[in-house]
Amino acid sequence: MKTSKEIQVVIVDDNVFLAKAIEKKIYQAKDQIQVQYISEGFKEVLRRLDQGQIPDIILMDIEMPEIDGIALTQKIKLAWPQVKIIMLTVFDHEEKIFDAIQAGASGYLLKDVTSENLVRALKETYAGGAAITPSIAFKILKQLKSNPIDLSSDNLSSKPSITEREIEVLELLKTGKTYLKIAQALGLSEGTIRKHIENIYKKLHAHNKLEALDKAKKFNII
Repeated sequence: MKTSKEIQVVIVDDNVFLAKAIEKKIYQAKDQIQVQYISEGFKEVLRRLDQGQIPDIILMDIEMPEIDGIALTQKIKLAWPQVKIIMLTVFDHEEKIFDAIQAGASGYLLKDVTSENLVRALKETYAGGAAITPSIAFKILKQLKSNPIDLSSDNLSSKPSITEREIEVLELLKTGKTYLKIAQALGLSEGTIRKHIENIYKKLHAHNKLEALDKAKKFNII
């Protein structure tokens, strides 16, 4: 599957040796994928994102010092929802898999993934798909069979308490405006807007913008 655009990828892993090995796998495929940089922790990747260095996909390790990859994924998806994140780890525990998905991850791969399968996963994720190692997919199906999810429930028994300011933010978010444009429209800082959106996500039990807007419409909030 060829793509006309070069996919920009960032690798976040405190183990530089393993990160370099992943980078090598990407370049072995000689495809249209560029590794922007390797970040050994959360500080560098957040700094670069704040500076506008926004990749298409982040390959995220889970076990890292100070903040783990799942928490960092949630933080990044809140501020930069357009960035797709694939967890790339040696762990295949069911709890971590579901935590990663709930945090907003677009996929979950094991670090022993082949060069061919890694590149295929990156391209499928970029195209809007979900990259999951077959053994991980099997664990998810097994878990769902053991604990079926009630898809008719939104996990909210009553209409959440959304403030007037949060409704204003949702209305502007619905139009497709960026956080900066919303901040300018309301005369607030971009950081304040991000905090409002974080509170909205918590109240609506949402993990991304589309889910928040969908639930807000269901409750006739917007």
